[in-house]
Amino acid sequence: MGGGTVAAAQAISSTPAGTESMTFLLSLAQIMAGIGLFAAGQKRRTHFWWRLVGVVATFCLLYAGIAGLLLRDASRATRLSQSPVFLVVLFATILAYAVLALPLLYDMPLWTSLFCCTAGYTVQNLASGTDGLVRLVAQAQGMPVADTPGVLLSMVGATAAVYPLCWWLYARPARRMGLVSTQNREIAFSFMFVVMAVIAFDVANKQLPLHGVPLATTVTLRVVHGAVCLFSLGTEVEILLNTRLQVEAATSARMAAERERQWEQSQKNVEAINLKCHDIRHQIRNLQTGGAAVDKAVLDDIAREVNVYDSKVRTGNAALDTILSEKGLVCERAGIAFTCIADGAALGFMTPADLYSLFGNATENAIEATSRVPDADRRSIGIDVRMVAGMARIHVENSFVGGLEMGSDGLPRTSKGDTLNHGFGMRSMRAVAERYGGTLTTRVVGDVFHLNVLLPVPEGAEAPDA
Repeated sequence: MGGGTVAAAQAISSTPAGTESMTFLLSLAQIMAGIGLFAAGQKRRTHFWWRLVGVVATFCLLYAGIAGLLLRDASRATRLSQSPVFLVVLFATILAYAVLALPLLYDMPLWTSLFCCTAGYTVQNLASGTDGLVRLVAQAQGMPVADTPGVLLSMVGATAAVYPLCWWLYARPARRMGLVSTQNREIAFSFMFVVMAVIAFDVANKQLPLHGVPLATTVTLRVVHGAVCLFSLGTEVEILLNTRLQVEAATSARMAAERERQWEQSQKNVEAINLKCHDIRHQIRNLQTGGAAVDKAVLDDIAREVNVYDSKVRTGNAALDTILSEKGLVCERAGIAFTCIADGAALGFMTPADLYSLFGNATENAIEATSRVPDADRRSIGIDVRMVAGMARIHVENSFVGGLEMGSDGLPRTSKGDTLNHGFGMRSMRAVAERYGGTLTTRVVGDVFHLNVLLPVPEGAEAPDA
């Protein structure tokens, strides 16, 4: 059995130089495809294809330069090509290059790139190990798999078998969970694990037959290598899942804190209304006792407050009426023109808490941005809620001043330095929209910010009593 293994290994290792080059190029294509399984769903940077050409061309130039130096000494090149240490360093360098290059193609942080590259590289190693196992067993049985057609057929077959399986089991769930949340330093350990336990193991397996290791032992180690690859992929996806759960837990905690803060603000607004009512009673007493005339400035102030509550509460949804009345009063005080055309019945399927979270955050963000506009005539906020083609459409627009940077998730980045503790409102609103199966998008037209939410209306949903 050992002699058959050695013969098979010698036959495979003695393939023509052209076949070896083709194998290396196919391996690089497998690596790119493996990384693409996880990264393809991310937002591409501008001029993506030109960037891709530049990344590939840079790699080819670096590889050609290194190869040129090695080929000056044929004996040294032969020794290095058969050195496990050199091969591990070579493939680890390719992996590191991919980690650094991927953020140039996609709008993603380095941690997300690290996840995509290590996971994609592991998929490639799993396919490569499967290919080597099949070829080794087939050659031991006397099948001609060392020539170019045999090598090509074996590599393509292994890729066709492994990649769809890895897509379904690992890449698909990872992309659905959202790769942006992989900013977890535990991912850094996956790089070392892939280099040491996946790449090095694969290189060692390819060297075993040349040293007379029996076929049964080699096959067993190939199977173990495949199990290690599957374990590595599962661990990385598990890290992603745990990180996502931590983010969701933090989101829930922040939503609760945000609602508490909004409730405190509501209490302050109620107190302000009570003060206005007290002023009215005081003025009425003065009139009843024949006191001096009512202060016109005070009456104008009271009229503005009452007009807000008298004209903005009839949307057909009691919860929405309360929210918009409160925010209308805030806008009135801040000198912001607040207009609202809302069919509250269209949102009858939403809970009051979610309505408050969605509209509370939207209007507070709008008020904060609009209050910075120096020209008082340009301070305006508009809200439109209506049914469109069986969908509840929420549109909020407001003027703003200054630049606005959009993040990889399509939401504007917070203007505050602390991105961890700020910018939560937008994520909270998107979480509410997605909980109802809807979408939240934003865009900027000139100096006006637009927020759009589309929510499918459940069949049979009825509007609450106003």
